[in-house]
Amino acid sequence: MPAGETEGTCPYISNTDLANAEGDHVYRTSLLTTTTPPGCRFYFYAGPFEAIADIVPATFPTATEAYNAMVATGNAGVGVFGVKNLLPGVDAVLYKTTFFGQDGPNGDWACAFAKGAVLVVVHTQQTNVSYNARAIATAIAPKF
Repeated sequence: MPAGETEGTCPYISNTDLANAEGDHVYRTSLLTTTTPPGCRFYFYAGPFEAIADIVPATFPTATEAYNAMVATGNAGVGVFGVKNLLPGVDAVLYKTTFFGQDGPNGDWACAFAKGAVLVVVHTQQTNVSYNARAIATAIAPKF
């Protein structure tokens, strides 16, 4: 496992649900031990073992700071657009960024949302539509 990761089960979404939302098979899952609360990374079922998605949370001192970080995260990407009420009272931003290195900086869709003082970023290796990142974010948002 890469540094900062340990084998484990994601507490926010099952491998099956993630695979269905992201559109790829999941071979293994790791917990990101460097984030608070812990994050998750999902790997494709065949080599090379490239990550197909991850969930990266970060806790801020206040809800306002988490919200502002969500906006800044989206604005650092490409093609950003807002999502009003991802869930009732929880807004999000969708944007393209680098996740799967071969896709480059404008390649992969991500979704960031702030719920209370926690910012959560969902990365996918999907290059064509934002739907997958949004579907994962919608599924996991109630867990934060």
